[in-house]
Order: sequence, then structure tokens, then C-alpha cells
Amino acid sequence: MEYAPNSLEAEIFRNLAKAIMENDSRVIPTPVSDLVEIEMMCRQHLVKI
Repeated sequence: MEYAPNSLEAEIFRNLAKAIMENDSRVIPTPVSDLVEIEMMCRQHLVKI
């Protein structure tokens, strides 16, 4: 943000921060403790991109 405030990355970060601040959902996520589950989630995310 400080180095390149007009960059695409800075804009994405601002949008994320805004979405977090405007989130009215008070849901506490379930922690993921199994490494296999984390790897599976990562692979599913990469397929979507």
C-alpha cells in the first residue's frame, strides 16, 4: 500500500479490507487442523482460478 498505492494489488487489498469492515455476519469459522484438508482446499481453490 505504501510502496505502490495505485497498484492493482493495493486496490485488491483495499477492496478486501472494505469487505471485511462491512461484513455483518458474525460467524466464527471452524478451524482446520488436518493438513490433508488444507491441501485439498488449496487444490480446489487453484482449480477455480
